[in-house]
Amino acid sequence: MSQAGVLFVLIFFILVSLFLSVLCLVLHLRMRRDVRALYKQQENLAGQACASEPPPADARSVLSRPPAASSRISYQPPSMNESEFKSRLADASDLESDISEKYRYIADLERSGLGTTEIADILDVSQNEARQMLALSRTQNTGRP
Repeated sequence: MSQAGVLFVLIFFILVSLFLSVLCLVLHLRMRRDVRALYKQQENLAGQACASEPPPADARSVLSRPPAASSRISYQPPSMNESEFKSRLADASDLESDISEKYRYIADLERSGLGTTEIADILDVSQNEARQMLALSRTQNTGRP
């Protein structure tokens, strides 16, 4: 092959690589623009969702009232009869058994040799949340952290 042929092939490959580089740059810039637009849409939707939900009626009345002369807040628990009290206790014990089961499962995963990363993947939570759940399961099992 002559020098002119080699030079032609070399220039051809340089032009093709230049074209591909420019194409990649254009696609990258378009993708960044689209990502920014999606983030703006997400913020707008979140703002609309927050604006569309009015605060509860009792919250509006509390916020519209001027603060009391004394800044002390006294809490008076609602009065309950014995049957209401027993039903609330029963509901709480059902909830506690569900929570206990969750932390037992997490403790079993840890005992099987899994680390926080694997537990986070299994539970589909962040590693920090998995770390906190492990600490809480240890607290529940031992009674202290």
